[in-house]
Amino acid sequence: MRDGITKDKARDDGAKMRPDGKHSKDGKEEQALGEKTRVKWPLQRRTTAGKKEKTRVKRSLQPRCRTGGSTLLLVWMMILVRAHAVQCGYVPVDVTTEEFYLTERPHAEIFGIIYNIAIDVIPRLEVRGHHFLGVKDPERLDLGGDGSAPGRWIKVPLRGETDEDRVTLCFADTDLYLLAFMNNVGTWHCFRGYENMFPGCVVLNPVTDKNHPDFWNEQYPQLITDGFKKMHTVPLGKRSALEAARILGRHRHGTTPLPELKSALLRSMIMFSEAFRFRVIREAFSGDLWETETHLTQPQAALVVNWTNISVLLWKWDREGKWPENRLSRAVKDETEISSAEEALDVVDLLRRPRAVRIRVAGKGD
Repeated sequence: MRDGITKDKARDDGAKMRPDGKHSKDGKEEQALGEKTRVKWPLQRRTTAGKKEKTRVKRSLQPRCRTGGSTLLLVWMMILVRAHAVQCGYVPVDVTTEEFYLTERPHAEIFGIIYNIAIDVIPRLEVRGHHFLGVKDPERLDLGGDGSAPGRWIKVPLRGETDEDRVTLCFADTDLYLLAFMNNVGTWHCFRGYENMFPGCVVLNPVTDKNHPDFWNEQYPQLITDGFKKMHTVPLGKRSALEAARILGRHRHGTTPLPELKSALLRSMIMFSEAFRFRVIREAFSGDLWETETHLTQPQAALVVNWTNISVLLWKWDREGKWPENRLSRAVKDETEISSAEEALDVVDLLRRPRAVRIRVAGKGD
């Protein structure tokens, strides 16, 4: 589930890393948004990022001070960016990493490269060193959007144990959710609602009738029975990642058993999407644990459907100087036991940008 899309979308409104993939909480405070920032729209070209020699990880946090003026400046910058996008026409950017050999590259190393790409966002926004992700969501036609893609597609080629086990995972840079993949013969497969963004792709879940027995979607309850409540049963680690690459790389629509496909998607979502959102989830299988099989705990799994809400609460806390006391914060406390900014910052990594500081290209209803 795109971070509990059914639950959180209605409400919807990461930290510098050490070389070991963990986060430092030390560092001098600075005013990140008080500085002059030049807003520019992404270049309309395909870029290749993540070369090993260019991926040195910064060692210190750069937490920012709260300032009303900075928030106002950011809002005006977002207005200017949106106006530019509508006036000039919107063109997304593809960022493709190098190919990662899962038999050789540890997860922490792969994570570091993708992390540095994900936080390269203008305008920059962070809370105590935890970066907010991209500024524009993919806008699905079937949900009233104009069909435009996110600001960037981050494409990650992976290779398993053989040449047959090659797959490219594709993430939207606003939430790093897995929305499409390319198999070993170059065929793109995407979830329903994103087919116009991947011309010629095979739609994984074409059935639209929710009452039809073949209906399913990208939400966690459709990928595993009982959703996040059973996520602790999913095996994690190197062997699990290799198995996911094998299934997705060799996937042929109508041939691969659906339970296998869902299992591979779920493993990839946890070990990539959720690993970027939550430090505690990443640490459950990455680093020294990568070579072994591990699992999430049930409390860790409960975090995934609250990522958007936690992000919004941290943003408001940073602006207002106090942890919000409202229905949203009470719901988060009930489901995750998080009741303060300190507790939230201790488990999260990258954050979802609140709607107030995202842009939307004009679509239906605008």
